[in-house]
Amino acid sequence: NLFREYTMTESKQLTEYVGFTEDELSTVETSLIVSESLARTEHQAMASIRMGEIVDGPQVAIPGESVRDFALRILTSDSYNSISRQIINPLDTLNANITQRMTEESNVLDRNMLIYQTIMFAITVLVVVMIVIFVAFLRRSLLTPILQTSAALSVVSSGDLRVELEPKANDEVGQMFNDFNSTMKHLRHLIHTIQNSSQKLS
Repeated sequence: NLFREYTMTESKQLTEYVGFTEDELSTVETSLIVSESLARTEHQAMASIRMGEIVDGPQVAIPGESVRDFALRILTSDSYNSISRQIINPLDTLNANITQRMTEESNVLDRNMLIYQTIMFAITVLVVVMIVIFVAFLRRSLLTPILQTSAALSVVSSGDLRVELEPKANDEVGQMFNDFNSTMKHLRHLIHTIQNSSQKLS
C-alpha cells in the first residue's frame, strides 16, 4: 500500500509535468493498480523457487505439483496473461494517444513557424521596398536638383549667363531654382547696363 501510494504520487507529478490528460492519467493509475496483482504473483513464484517450497500468495498450488511446475504455471497461466494484457493494452493505447498528440502539437508548431517565417520575409521585403522608394525619392528631390544646379553653374563659369533652371515644384528646391534664375537675370541686366555705359563713354 505504501509503495502504491508513493508510486501513484510520483506518477501524478510526472504526468502533470508531461501534460497528460485526466483520461491518460487515469489509465496510468489503473495500470499501476492492476500491476500490483501481477507483482504479487511474480513475487510468489520467485519466492517459491528461492525457498524451495510453495509460499503463500494469490495463487494456489495443485496437489502433487512441484515448486518448479507451480512457478511456471502461475507465470504462464491464462490469468497471468490476462492481467498482463490489462496493463499492456491501455499503455499501448496511451502511447498511441501521446504520439498522436505530440505529432499534432509538432504540426501546429511547424505551421506557426512557417507563418512566423512568412511574416518576417514579408516585413523584410517591405523594408527593402521602402528603402528603395526612399532612395529614389531622395535622388529625385535632392540629388537631381543638385546635379542640375552644378551643371548650370558650370555653364555660367564658361561665360554663358543665359542658362536658366526650370522649377518643377513650389518647395525649397523650386525656390532655389527661382533665386538662381533671378541672379542670372540681374547679372545679365548688370552686364547689359555696363556695356551701354561703356558705349556712351566711348
